[in-house]
Amino acid sequence: MNSTKKGLAMGIVICSNCGSSIDALPTQKVTTYYSYCNHPDCQKKKRQNR
Repeated sequence: MNSTKKGLAMGIVICSNCGSSIDALPTQKVTTYYSYCNHPDCQKKKRQNR
């Protein structure tokens, strides 16, 4: 598990379209965030959802 100066990386950012892991974040508790990765198909889906 990655650790940073601020603490353990217990948060994760997951792509809403393909499910890939985008980033890990130092959080106080286990937390999941959703966004879109930079894959062209995922960016196309992101534009369609606006």
